Amino acid sequence: MRNGIHIDVTDKAIEISKYAEFIKHAPSATAMLDNNLNYIALSEQWVKEFNLKSIDDTIGKNHYELFPEIGAEWKAIHQKCLTGEKAQSEADKFTRANGSVQWLRWAINPWYNIYGNIGGLIMMTEDITERITNKELLHISEETFRGNFEHAAIGMAISDYKGKGLKVNQTLSEMLGYTMEELLTTSFVDLTHPDDIDKDLVLFKRVTAGEIDNYQIEKRCLHKDGSIVHIILALS
Repeated sequence: MRNGIHIDVTDKAIEISKYAEFIKHAPSATAMLDNNLNYIALSEQWVKEFNLKSIDDTIGKNHYELFPEIGAEWKAIHQKCLTGEKAQSEADKFTRANGSVQWLRWAINPWYNIYGNIGGLIMMTEDITERITNKELLHISEETFRGNFEHAAIGMAISDYKGKGLKVNQTLSEMLGYTMEELLTTSFVDLTHPDDIDKDLVLFKRVTAGEIDNYQIEKRCLHKDGSIVHIILALS
């Protein structure tokens, strides 16, 4: 549709019916409207996505009648597209009249008759609400984890599969006497008492190999001042 959709309106009813059948079975939510934003054709997916009654019940109705919540910003986009412009968005929040929220990925193009005149608009949308919601939940989860990690009363660290620190918290730094920067350049092997390395390393390799999900052991770590720190290590 980059070059527009051309429709012969010499006999509008006959010509539109050909495109209406094509749009009806379009896999995406698609609607075809005239210059007054009245529905000419729409897909079954459009009915489903916007919880409408049916295709037949929607044909002839005005877009703003069905969606009274559409504000001035959206209407301005429609008017620009009726002058020949195209518009699209990867993610827009659409608050429905009943208070529910949909996140939409959308594109609007004008369609033209064989005389080169704009006959109306083609609208295509994709409901990405679930994707956006999951992204927001992941962000909240990450923020929660970050807060818990940084302010935890126990020493915590994230390491790579070789045991090199990627992130440590202040509690671990204070526990072992190293700065957080120093810990990030130190392997857990270097921090472990020589007599406890083997039993820890065997279990660590089993986790990185996917044989087990986690383990917990008592071990001794070496403080920066040379003293021994007894800990319970839980790793996953």
